[in-house]
Amino acid sequence: MRELENVMERAVVLSLGTEIGPELLPDQIAGRGTSMPIMEHRGDASLFEIMEDCERHIIVDMLEKCS
Repeated sequence: MRELENVMERAVVLSLGTEIGPELLPDQIAGRGTSMPIMEHRGDASLFEIMEDCERHIIVDMLEKCS
């Protein structure tokens, strides 16, 4: 959870406008270089919804890896 907060804080600081694009997120969060993106990019999603989706995908991925 703390790692996700750090990622989002960094993206907010680096953003030049009111929107945070996927280019401001780390590759593993944005899904670059992986077969399945962790986060689906929805243009109308709020920051809370984006963080919630990302958390959910991370937790499900870890549960699958740990059986």
